[in-house]
Amino acid sequence: MRHPWSARALLLAVPVGLAVLLSSPFAEAGTMTILQNFPGVDFLNSDCGCLPPDSMGAVSPTQVAEIVNLEFAVYSKSGTLAQRMSQNTFVTNAGLSGFSNGDARVAYDASSGRWFAAGNLNNNSIYLVRSDTSDATGTWKGVTIPIAGFPDMPTLSVAGNAVYIATTDFGNTTTAVDAFTIPKADIVAATPSLANMTSFTGLDYSKYGSTVQGFEGGFLGKDAYSPQSKLFLTPVNGAGAPSATLGAPVAINVLDGAPLPLATQPGAPNSVATNDTRLASGVVRVGNQIFATNTISVAGRDAVHWMIVDALTNTLSFEGTIGDPNFDFYFPSIAANANGDFVIGFNRSGGSAPDGFIGSFAEVCSTSTGLSCSIPMLLASGAETVPDSFRWGDYSATVVDPTDPLKFWTFQEIAPVDSGTNIWTTQITEIGITSATVPEPGILLLLGSGLAGLAGLAWRRTRQ
Repeated sequence: MRHPWSARALLLAVPVGLAVLLSSPFAEAGTMTILQNFPGVDFLNSDCGCLPPDSMGAVSPTQVAEIVNLEFAVYSKSGTLAQRMSQNTFVTNAGLSGFSNGDARVAYDASSGRWFAAGNLNNNSIYLVRSDTSDATGTWKGVTIPIAGFPDMPTLSVAGNAVYIATTDFGNTTTAVDAFTIPKADIVAATPSLANMTSFTGLDYSKYGSTVQGFEGGFLGKDAYSPQSKLFLTPVNGAGAPSATLGAPVAINVLDGAPLPLATQPGAPNSVATNDTRLASGVVRVGNQIFATNTISVAGRDAVHWMIVDALTNTLSFEGTIGDPNFDFYFPSIAANANGDFVIGFNRSGGSAPDGFIGSFAEVCSTSTGLSCSIPMLLASGAETVPDSFRWGDYSATVVDPTDPLKFWTFQEIAPVDSGTNIWTTQITEIGITSATVPEPGILLLLGSGLAGLAGLAWRRTRQ
């Protein structure tokens, strides 16, 4: 018999450094270790004087690939650069014509041993390309998906036997959601094809959400209108075959996301533009759990908001926040393994120098025996104050290493040295985790190292 859990977020205001023991059967969180940590593409070598970078990456058994604005780069897993080219050259080499405006995504699919990438092309279409082999520095081939209007921030997911693409379509008079499912076998064929693609276009923005993300068996979006307090989950049947069908979207109540304050940093309070509550950083399904994350406002600060949805019941299983009254947390991304562990990578800033420059952080949680989360861990420090009213984001990426479910990689934007010239840089970090352990009844919430003060905790509400 299944025993689904329902949860909501509880915010605890406690003094920094205080350890709080709460009566609960939750497990103790696992631990994190930094295994690799190296810089990726930055403003000066991005082939584009663009803000923000749209930090995006993926990992294969032997390589790390990053696609940031108009730059595509491949590294060894120890950080040695193997290849770098403009995104326009990358697309042209894949046999497509035109120019890219960025907003790109990249993914590695372990079952096919291929890399996939997608992005805006010519302002009226989406390119979808895949590698011919498991070597990201080798040859690629692709197809072009026409869009009626302007495809903003297209999303990509390769899951099961299908490829999922979605975009917010800004037409001349209306804004809509366009979504597509394509049999993966058609894309990895010697000549990629859209012959069996199913198109779901002109979908109501207010019913399907913004920056819709695909996952195995469906799409997930976030309410784009205030109050931003709903997820929209839309099932898809037959995504890996011709003539897939779209179910009705299901609205799921979550914590309100708007309005977001500007993030603080040393020397320039309220100066970093983080005003984006969309599910911009990917949605992943593992088993029957769907993981998603975004930024919301908590007590006047930016906070990371994460959600887990039961794919069988279309209900919220867990929901939590990562926040602090002295810092802002934003542009998170999430990845999960089959053990019930998930890692969230994000930015944090605020407070005084040098602690408060925009840096890369991560937190590990587990649902294997309830719910437990560690405290945030610093991955890479920021180095300077970025210019006033600086636009940050638009998203980051966190993925599981295909060779080991206890290794995660996160791709984050951080504030570089000489931010007046270099503007932004990306940081690529491999994290090793240990699975959660089961302590005596109760949960120890450790709030220290200047990271706590306002903590998010999920608790059990009902059992069925």
